[in-house]
Amino acid sequence: AAEMKNQVPVVQRGDILPTLVRVAKEDGTTEARFKCVAALTLLAESLENAVPLLEAGALCPLMDILHRAGPDPTQWKGQTASWCVGFLMNIAQADEAVPCLREAGVVELLAPLLTLDHYQSLKAAMAVTFVCRYDEGDETYDLLRKTENVIPKIISLLHNTLSGRGGNGYKYGVFTLRSSVGCISSLASGPDFMKERIATGPVFESLLRVLSDFCVDGGTDGAIVGGGRDDALSAT
Repeated sequence: AAEMKNQVPVVQRGDILPTLVRVAKEDGTTEARFKCVAALTLLAESLENAVPLLEAGALCPLMDILHRAGPDPTQWKGQTASWCVGFLMNIAQADEAVPCLREAGVVELLAPLLTLDHYQSLKAAMAVTFVCRYDEGDETYDLLRKTENVIPKIISLLHNTLSGRGGNGYKYGVFTLRSSVGCISSLASGPDFMKERIATGPVFESLLRVLSDFCVDGGTDGAIVGGGRDDALSAT
């Protein structure tokens, strides 16, 4: 599941996904649940898997795990809850998933994480930005205001992913390039205060680098985080 080329075929097989969801839902004591949640999060990196994941019931058990873990990431035991936030960030990038996530209360679940000075606030802010990208009104504006302090981190994530910096998190693809580029795109369609924060020379340079890596002179080889000539979604 860690390799993107395997993610859609794994789901299409039909027998693996129900097992992952069942273990994530029923097994609260062993390492098996952690591994299944991690696998579901990786499968959600492929947008084609979003609807099958939702239809298989993957959302509810992962939201329940995160709810039970509580709003303070420093008190979380193990990495399972962290993977749940990653799952929400990944699946929220699929347009077809947004209405379901909104109705399920994903935004409200992640809201307490938005104002924290913590690694999880970055993933939560990206997920909320994706889920709210088509919303309008005062309530959404106030919510997006809470993500404002995380916007510089999203921008740094884009720069660092492109330059390969940031340690194992970038090397092994915790964040796909599509995640940061897509989030920048969502911010650009948001309120003016968001546009102002991302309308900078370095952001434009990084976005031009993505386009250049995709199409100039036949494009370049991509990395595990995506990019290059095969990553049409980031370029788009």
